[in-house]
Amino acid sequence: MQLPDPPWGRVVRVRGTERNRTEDRVTDPSDGSRDISEESPDCSDRTLLTDGSGDPDGDDDAGGDPGAGPDDGLGEGAEDEPETVTKDVSEFGPEEFRREAEEFAAAHGDKGFDFTVASLEALDDYALEQAGILGVLGEEADDRLFDEATAGFVLRFGSYFGEVLVREFDAEWGRDGEDVHVAVPAGEYTVELSPLEAALTALREAPRFADLAADLQDTVEDAEAGDLSLGGPASLHEEVRGEAEDLVEFWTEYDLDYSPDSLPELEILVDAAWENDRYEDAEYGGDREQDVAFTRVVRQVGSYFGEVLVRSLDADWVQDETTVVEVRGPDGATNVDVFGVAEDSLTGPSRFVEPYDAAREDVGIED
Repeated sequence: MQLPDPPWGRVVRVRGTERNRTEDRVTDPSDGSRDISEESPDCSDRTLLTDGSGDPDGDDDAGGDPGAGPDDGLGEGAEDEPETVTKDVSEFGPEEFRREAEEFAAAHGDKGFDFTVASLEALDDYALEQAGILGVLGEEADDRLFDEATAGFVLRFGSYFGEVLVREFDAEWGRDGEDVHVAVPAGEYTVELSPLEAALTALREAPRFADLAADLQDTVEDAEAGDLSLGGPASLHEEVRGEAEDLVEFWTEYDLDYSPDSLPELEILVDAAWENDRYEDAEYGGDREQDVAFTRVVRQVGSYFGEVLVRSLDADWVQDETTVVEVRGPDGATNVDVFGVAEDSLTGPSRFVEPYDAAREDVGIED
C-alpha cells in the first residue's frame, strides 16, 4: 500500500526497507507549481521573535508578554521600534516547543486554545486575523521588523499546532537535520509534518490547521486499516464515490441508480456520449489536455461501475499498485480492474454487464 504524502510533510515506512518521502515545500496557489520556499524567511533553525520588551522571556520591567502575538508592541502609539530578540531554535527539543505552545495558549486564554483538534478552527481564525495585521505591517514597517514579526508568528502558531498533534495523535517532536517535524504513528508508517512550514503557509496563503489535522486523521485511519478497502480508509472511498456521483448528476436522463440493472444503461450512455475514436490518441494518466479529459471520463465511468460492484456484491475498493474492486464469494476472491474496463469501453464497444457477470461467476455467486 502506498500512502499519499500530506501537505508540508512526508510519509515514512518504519517497518521494512522502503522509505517514501517528499521534501517540505510551499507552493504558490495560483498555479500549484511554483516553489516559493526560498522566498520565505528560513524558519527551520533560526526564528526571530519580537515581543516589544527586549527580554527573550518577556518578564523584564517592560512587562513583555511571552505569548504575545506578532502585532504586540506595534499598535497605535508604538513609535519606537521594538528591540530585536533572536531565538535560535536549532537546539530546540520537545520541551522548548511545548513551552512556546503553552505560553501562547495562556496568553490567549479567551480563544479556547486547549490543545484539542477542535481548537484548531479557532487557531485558523486567529491566524487569519494576525496575518491581516502583518499584511498592514508589511506595507508600513521596514523589512527587518516585518521579518521579525513574521518569524514570531511562525514559531508561536507552529509550536501550538505541533503540540496539538503531539497530544491528540500520540506524536513526537523530531528533527531531520535542520528540519523540525512532528512524527505521527500510523500503522507501519510514520507521518512527518512540519508545523513551522504549515504556520508559514498560514501566514502567506491561508490558515489550514484544522484541515491538515482532518487530513492527518484520514491518513492514520488508512494506514491502520492495512489496506484501502471500503471497510478501512474513508479517503479512497470518498474519492471514487464523488467521481461516480459526478457522472450520475450530469447524465440525469439516464437511469443510473447503482443497481446491476443500470449497467446496460451505462453501456448505452458510453456508446452515445463518447465516440470510440474520440480518445484513440489519449493516454490514461497523461498530462496533455486530451489525456486529462480522457482520464477524468475514465475515472467517472470506472468509479460508477465499481460502486455497482461494491453495493450489489458487498465488494471492497482495494488499492495496491492500482485501484481495483475485490469481489469475494464461496469460491474465493477476484479483483476487477474497473478503470481498465472503463478505458476499454471508451475506446471500443462498451461492456460492463459482461465483466460484472464474469466476476460473479469467478467467485461462485449465484442468483
